[in-house]
Amino acid sequence: MELEQVQTLSSVADLCSEFKSLWAPRWQLHSTKTASDWARFLNFVQAFLPRHRLELPEISLDIWNRAVRRFKPRAARGPDGWARLDLLNLPPQRTCELLRFLAEIETSAREWPTQMVVGFVCLLCKGNGRTDAQGYRPICLYSIVYRTWAGIRARQLLAALRPLLPSGLLGFIPQHEATELWYSVQLEIELCCQSGESLTGLSTDIRKCFNHLPREPLLTMAEQVGFPSGLLCAWRGFLAATERRFVIRGEVGEGIRSSSGFPEGCPLSPVAMVLADWAFHVYMAAFAAPAKALSFVDNLSCLAGTPSQLAHAYGVLTCFTEMLCLPLDEDKTFSWATEAKDRAVLKFLGHPVVDAARELGGIQSFGPRVRNAALKNRCTALGPGWSALRRSRAPGHLKLLMLPAKMWARALHGIAGCPLGEAQLNQLRSAATTALRIRPGGVSSQLRLSIANPITADPGFYQLWTCARDLRRMATKLPNFLASWRQYMNAHDGRALHGPFTKLVAVLSQISWSIVQPPMVIDHEGLYHNFVEMPGALLYRLLVHGWLQHVARCHIHRKQMADLQGLDPALLHADAKQLTALDTARYASVRAGAFLFGHQHSHYDLTQTGCCDSCGVPDTVEHRIRHCPKFSDLRRPYQWAVDRWDFLPKALTHHLLPSANPHLPVLRRCLHELADTTGVFFSSGFGLGWQHLFTDGACRGHLHNDFALAGWGLVHAQQSTAIACGLLPGVLQTAPRAELCAMTSAARWALHTGLPCVVWTDALNVAKGIEQLQAGRPLDEDADADLWNVLDGLVVQLDPARFLVRHTPSHLDVQLTEGPFEDWLATGNGHADLLAGIAANNRPQRMVEAYDAACAYHLDQLQLLRALRSIFFGIADGSATRGGHATGADDDMWEPEVSTPCSRPRSLEIEDVLPLNWGSRLVEVRCGLPLDFVKELCVFLFEQDAASHEVYELSWLEVVFALHLEDRVQYPFCGSDGCWASASSTVFRPPAPTVAGRLNLVRRALRPALKCLGLQSLLVQGIDRSDFGWVNLKRAKQELGRILGELFYGVALASDRLDFEPDFDAYRGQIQSLRSLVVSGNAAAT
Repeated sequence: MELEQVQTLSSVADLCSEFKSLWAPRWQLHSTKTASDWARFLNFVQAFLPRHRLELPEISLDIWNRAVRRFKPRAARGPDGWARLDLLNLPPQRTCELLRFLAEIETSAREWPTQMVVGFVCLLCKGNGRTDAQGYRPICLYSIVYRTWAGIRARQLLAALRPLLPSGLLGFIPQHEATELWYSVQLEIELCCQSGESLTGLSTDIRKCFNHLPREPLLTMAEQVGFPSGLLCAWRGFLAATERRFVIRGEVGEGIRSSSGFPEGCPLSPVAMVLADWAFHVYMAAFAAPAKALSFVDNLSCLAGTPSQLAHAYGVLTCFTEMLCLPLDEDKTFSWATEAKDRAVLKFLGHPVVDAARELGGIQSFGPRVRNAALKNRCTALGPGWSALRRSRAPGHLKLLMLPAKMWARALHGIAGCPLGEAQLNQLRSAATTALRIRPGGVSSQLRLSIANPITADPGFYQLWTCARDLRRMATKLPNFLASWRQYMNAHDGRALHGPFTKLVAVLSQISWSIVQPPMVIDHEGLYHNFVEMPGALLYRLLVHGWLQHVARCHIHRKQMADLQGLDPALLHADAKQLTALDTARYASVRAGAFLFGHQHSHYDLTQTGCCDSCGVPDTVEHRIRHCPKFSDLRRPYQWAVDRWDFLPKALTHHLLPSANPHLPVLRRCLHELADTTGVFFSSGFGLGWQHLFTDGACRGHLHNDFALAGWGLVHAQQSTAIACGLLPGVLQTAPRAELCAMTSAARWALHTGLPCVVWTDALNVAKGIEQLQAGRPLDEDADADLWNVLDGLVVQLDPARFLVRHTPSHLDVQLTEGPFEDWLATGNGHADLLAGIAANNRPQRMVEAYDAACAYHLDQLQLLRALRSIFFGIADGSATRGGHATGADDDMWEPEVSTPCSRPRSLEIEDVLPLNWGSRLVEVRCGLPLDFVKELCVFLFEQDAASHEVYELSWLEVVFALHLEDRVQYPFCGSDGCWASASSTVFRPPAPTVAGRLNLVRRALRPALKCLGLQSLLVQGIDRSDFGWVNLKRAKQELGRILGELFYGVALASDRLDFEPDFDAYRGQIQSLRSLVVSGNAAAT
């Protein structure tokens, strides 16, 4: 038996002592180490790591300012008090002085100032359930000047190291991420399970890695691999002088020096971790060659073909960690194998052998079986989130945005490699629509979320888009990805494995897509696409189309949606910005299949007859919209639409659901088959001198992006000669892509003729992009990457001195120009724009016919939707008006009289016994709440008493709801010091507490306040009301529950048997007798 004694510490001194006793030994772990302790590692570095020379550019004013702007607007100040805005608002001369000061530190001419090497240790709660010092993570906050300098140097070092590092080193490296590790491992497992090959692996973690990293060997390694000596000198000086101080409740503790580890909060510490990981990979490659090493920061993994190779790799790994004195976390160390016989062998390693694990956000299964229990548990753990969403007062469209941003991102993280059943997705949909209160009778949660904006509000489409996006991203990062994908597809036999390739096949088959030969896929319209290289915007749009067709197929079993032929996104979101919030909610409910009128409600509500009150016929949608004379005035302006009722789909007339445009597939096929004419030229130029070219792109698409058509033109400035023009090939038609095509044609023409060119474009992004490509810098954005890749290949072949790109303003008015040069620019740009417009209109006849038919269908359906929607909304407005008692002008001032229970005439007013100085006496109240809150409650109570003509009993809960209706009292909030603070002391009004929280605050404030004012007699508590006859209420409630239960059973039985009918008169008599019992009890109590 173990006896545990818990002691609670509250003083700052005691807390600082506890944290110091825990962390000081870790920060001084290597104080007794000597150079001989690291000789083995240093000898390995000299023998296996090559020497390099890394050149880092000087920190210029522009580099410094860009680094400062990367900080968040409210970035924390360091111990020196400098803030982000202070650095941004410094005069350039003072900033240059600061940069010279930092450069002198790098050259050892100066030492670090004390205020830059002192760090305040902020404690972040880990959320691991611990309440001692182990439950907090220390983050060191240094001066923002030092953080900016170190951040710049860290970025430069990592960019310079990237080409030298092994492919399996992923942590902190630019353009790498944690997903690569578990994604690549799961790919290997999936391929091995498909082919029947054996694969084993292990994973471990370094405990408190940044605190255990040895300084001297890693800095010596940095010198070996070519770090600049000045940077190393400044880094060593900072580590030697740095001093950490715990900050608790605004009080600063004593300084603690350190001899080991690299401080969390220092931007250069990740560079030290990269060096350690680099040494790990080289060590494993040298001494455990058959095994494949992977790492992400402190997470180390190995893959091997056999258990013996894995055991050898684990021995080499432990040798490496012992060499650097890095402790492994035994709780996070495990091994795995794809075959049972290998798992039995691995058990002798002494570590757990697992079948599945959660690794860096991924949910892995180490075998052919699907193991997604962790993902399901994450989905079911969203309960608190649904409750918070239900309580939130945010507008509905903001709540919908929270679904993909918060709920699905948390529940479906790692979904790209883990199968999940449709039943689980349906549970998520139901939970979402229930929390948002958008699921009345008849509504399909899938349809309701799929027609929402954004469409990622539906977890099914979120899963589809995440799988597609992650695979495209991994295809550009993982080596030999395309070969592995082709290997899987060639051997694909339909088995449901746990892995990204199987998952992609499953989600694409849902929307009728298929994979031909990776990376080529066929979409639901039979068009071929390069899944990896196609523009992201085009992929998203096609996936939306495919998903909506899938959703439509899932609902054709409904009688009123049987003729639904897909869904048209252009019509679904037409007029969305013109609708009010109420009409938007109505529109979405009607489209999602809600039961609208009495005939549908009568199927589950036996109190409704299902017949029209005026006509006596079934109260169906068709009757209300088409025939009912009560709404003849509503339908009169839209009679033309009602006359077409018999020829329209039921999905449109009953639920305002527009089927997919049948002409758009033909138009998309025509665009997809367009030829690239950027290499077809009409002129070879004029002379041998500089050739001035004007490029432009034009796009027309006033209806929707699906109807956009773009063209481009290239014009020579001399004689306004057309050099090339054409239609933009591809389904994605945008003006930026047309501009890129025009620039591509200009580059091809320059290569074709070999003449020096000056290209004028009115697209600033194209001009800047060419400038970056010519400078050898990667592009900042991935939009239209397919066209940029082509243009990059052409620009590389051109001499930057003979191919100049200049930007010109667009659509200059010749009558407003101020000189001949501007006249020349305006004329040239206007001719290029005219040529691009002519090219966009010069389309094949088949495309013209398809485009005209698609536009006509869209406009016709849009007019029908607007007409039917107006009738639907008119009926809804009329029903709401009748339900709100606003039936006529004579009744505008009518107010219902509600009798107050247990009320008696007043015999005394509070104002008569209230002290005159009652406001000042409230200062004596000791309840721990702000004085203004207590005073507001008293004022509210006294005003209610003065306005009332009777006295009656009021419970605490009724007081809370009365305050809520008045909305006058601002509840206090708990500040960072643990004390209650007034809501008026903060700029933004804090969120109101829950009902239980309000109840607690009101009771806590009013009880001592009324006692202080001598009004404690108003409070009645501790009395057993059964002595006054109130026990009849309890009996009445029990009896009423029994009667209602029998009544419900009787109604249910009558719906199944025609020969049975409940005795409603008998039940009515029993309820009346209960009412008499309650009234007599109340009289006895009085």
